[in-house]
Amino acid sequence: MARARFPDAKVTWCCGDALTKPFERGSFDAVVSNATLHHLPDGKVAHHRLSELVRPGGTLAVVGIARREGRDLPWAVAAWTAIGIATRVRQKWAHTAPQAWPPPETFRQVRRNANEVMPGSRVTRLLLGRYLIVWHAPS
Repeated sequence: MARARFPDAKVTWCCGDALTKPFERGSFDAVVSNATLHHLPDGKVAHHRLSELVRPGGTLAVVGIARREGRDLPWAVAAWTAIGIATRVRQKWAHTAPQAWPPPETFRQVRRNANEVMPGSRVTRLLLGRYLIVWHAPS
């Protein structure tokens, strides 16, 4: 689908399980994971594997969903409201991916694991209940 949508992109597209496919360390300038890690049993293992795939000076970006805890209530209300508005305006997006709910890790666990595995990573909350991890591999 990516090849068809971006036929002129100067990118080598590959499809496969990044956690098990035998890619060499430092194989990629950039690794992007979108809405995947919260479906896996151990996000810390996934962070480690994905970070290994990034070449020195490259970037890892992860968008995911964290399990909510009590302290997240204000953020959860804002996210719930934004999701409701987006659904009314754009209609609900139907996908065929298997669903894993609730996500296995809280935002605090995601942040702790990311910083432990990828020192210097930036973990931020996004609207619609998601988070973003950005990490630049040391040169």
